[in-house]
Amino acid sequence: MPALTIVRRLVLTPHAHSSKFRVAPGSRRVPALIHRQLTTAVATASIPDNQADVSTKPTSIMHWPKIYLELGKFRLSGLVVATTASGYFMGSAPFDSELFMYTLAGTSFAALSANTFNQWYEVANDSKMGRTMKRPLPSGRISRNHAFAVGLTQAIAGPALLTTMVNPLAAGIAAGTIVLYAGVYTPLKVVHPINTWVGAVVGGLPPLIGWAAATGSIDIQGALLAGILYSWQFPHFMALAHYCKKDYLAGGYKMLSDKAAAAVSLRHCAALIPMSVAAPYLGLTSWAFGAESLVINTIFMYYGYKFYQHPNIPNARQLFRTSLWQLPLLLACMAIHKQTGVDTGELINHPPLLSVHDMLPHLCILPRF
Repeated sequence: MPALTIVRRLVLTPHAHSSKFRVAPGSRRVPALIHRQLTTAVATASIPDNQADVSTKPTSIMHWPKIYLELGKFRLSGLVVATTASGYFMGSAPFDSELFMYTLAGTSFAALSANTFNQWYEVANDSKMGRTMKRPLPSGRISRNHAFAVGLTQAIAGPALLTTMVNPLAAGIAAGTIVLYAGVYTPLKVVHPINTWVGAVVGGLPPLIGWAAATGSIDIQGALLAGILYSWQFPHFMALAHYCKKDYLAGGYKMLSDKAAAAVSLRHCAALIPMSVAAPYLGLTSWAFGAESLVINTIFMYYGYKFYQHPNIPNARQLFRTSLWQLPLLLACMAIHKQTGVDTGELINHPPLLSVHDMLPHLCILPRF
């Protein structure tokens, strides 16, 4: 209902049976109670219908699923799943679509769980930050106990699915990401800037989940994929933290100073160049990828250098936006130029650093039901 209509009804409709609302003829004074009602009516009318009351009972079957996805930061979880898919594709020879889907499903549960626990732990901090105060927990759309139960269910389901349908190595790495992200990275955010390094390790593990799912082992090629994702995290998140600095300070999070953060970003932009060139050297891709990666990473480094020279908000935002297309393009080029044996069609593998046989020598792969 428009605010003007509400005001007219309150002013023009007399409350004949209540002496509280009677105004003496000629009086210009409006009783305080009427004034408060008018103020409340206008304020309520100005709130969009979909935001007027977050405590109303759910009327749609998608009410809780949407909240669970918000708790799990579905966009960030989507990035985790996408990089897991990249690791699986690069490690698979031949490509097993069924195993691929089980890998993505298990990883999705693990990623959603880690982010749900993160929000459960940080509800007090999120309520102080403009960009997070409308999340499900600070806004009161879900209780802490409910959110914890959701996170725990996902934390059990993800590694369990990977163990039974993929392999224990992939499940172990996925479980490790939950523990590192929710149990180490999240508490460290209000303690020391080293939290970013722990978070970067977590961000580098998803392609290793995919690689382990496809090969049953971890070798230098899989470790290279994880290293590329590890270094990408720094320019991405240092830039984000810079132009959201006021929010982070309000939330009590410990971050590097402007110049130090920009220097770390630049170092890791530079590190991506030799790591990407190492992919064809190790037989993971053809040399065409090496040439393409030089162009992509040089552009990325240019914006990293601009941010280092002048660590201001425009340069931070530019570096952050560049990171959003740099990683997908780099991984797409890598997939296009994936190197396989000429005669056998199999991936050119190196001796594994860790395999399922090392973890469970008498049980390589659990039966798939």
